[in-house]
Amino acid sequence: NPVGTTLEISTGNFAAGSSSSGAVTTLVISNLIANTAYTINARSVNYSTSASNSVLAAATATYANVPPAFTVLTPADVFLSSVTVSWGANGNPLTPPTSYQVQASTDLNFGVYSGSETFALSVTTATLSANTSYYFRARAYNRGGGQSAYNTVIATYTLSNSPAAIAYSVYNTSISVTLGSNNNPAGTTISITTGSFESSASSAGVQSGNTTLNLTNLIPNTVYTVKARALNYNNIASSQTTVVTTTTLTNSIVVNGFNVYTTSVNILIGSNGNPDGTQVMVSTGVGGHYDVARTSVGRTSGNQTSLTIFNLSTNTFYGLQAGNLTTGGSTNTAVVTNSTYTLSVSPGVTSFVMYNTSASVSLDLNTNPVGTTLEISTGNFAAGSS
Repeated sequence: NPVGTTLEISTGNFAAGSSSSGAVTTLVISNLIANTAYTINARSVNYSTSASNSVLAAATATYANVPPAFTVLTPADVFLSSVTVSWGANGNPLTPPTSYQVQASTDLNFGVYSGSETFALSVTTATLSANTSYYFRARAYNRGGGQSAYNTVIATYTLSNSPAAIAYSVYNTSISVTLGSNNNPAGTTISITTGSFESSASSAGVQSGNTTLNLTNLIPNTVYTVKARALNYNNIASSQTTVVTTTTLTNSIVVNGFNVYTTSVNILIGSNGNPDGTQVMVSTGVGGHYDVARTSVGRTSGNQTSLTIFNLSTNTFYGLQAGNLTTGGSTNTAVVTNSTYTLSVSPGVTSFVMYNTSASVSLDLNTNPVGTTLEISTGNFAAGSS
């Protein structure tokens, strides 16, 4: 054909909407659909507008559009060992579907990556490491295997595992807990709490192997439930692990004083920081045994608690002790006094005889033990009148 002959190409029947023509040798058909198979035919038209027979120029497919930016990740997309990423079609056909490759890597430059192929507009990666930064990108394939460029990289951290409870120790005003990593990387933030992880009731640290945290300023003889959790590098909390429900130890017993009477002893016990309701007891003896008959048991109330031992014998030697109950049923013991005597009661008068310069009086011990010293006097029991 001579120069100037009109040439036409078409993806259909050479109608205007699917064709391109001109007196040139390079023609372009626009407004095609991404990643779609097309048969392109060509023909020439003479100066009388008569068309030649058409010939097959190509049977091919357009390229796929670059996937758009990933949908913003939400907490429902990020897990311990998997992340779900989603994107839009961006004009790529769904029927038949466009195929996509999503790559995940811990390297921003994707020097090493794992890839997943899908015909869907989302993919969930698996076998990821806990609390680790991962980068994601996606590209599309056309029917012939041609690849689009990658979309914009998105990054996130996987969640942390809840730390493993290795051991704990309980003291009067503190609890010490040792936590294992449970496959979290070194540097993961871990914390323990007796509340809801508010700072006033918690202790936090950075995981490095088995790591010990301490809860302080606790109240003695008080029940606490200790829980643990980890934060990933996006400060998203893991699930919680209950370490233990336990009772802090009781502070030692403090005796503020005691009063001795004829058949009873009253002992004053200080709280020493123990809460109201701490069980305390007093008894005769000094050996730390509180199962004797002459014992009094009660619970602290306020700064000072009074307990009384009754049914003692008059003018009788006693040792006195006090104690409080600790976690596990043992007892903190304090000696009130190693030795004291109850008071004696007044003797009974059975008879008397008066003489010129003397008087004879017969007395009854009146519950006082044998050996009790008895006195009579015509005055104030001074030596000259007794």
